[in-house]
Amino acid sequence: MLNKFRRVIHGLLSVYCGLASFNMGSRGLWLAIFVWSVAAMSLELLIHEGVKYHQEETKT
Repeated sequence: MLNKFRRVIHGLLSVYCGLASFNMGSRGLWLAIFVWSVAAMSLELLIHEGVKYHQEETKT
């Protein structure tokens, strides 16, 4: 379930970045790569923290 959600988000980010780079040229490509990497890292961190929080809540 989590991996499916992660794949969908990564897919949407890839599509967005492709469209942004197509519309803005090479400057847009670098901007899109930067946005994609930051969003992917923050999504991973958010998922990791959410899972850790959920595990702690179910322990008690």
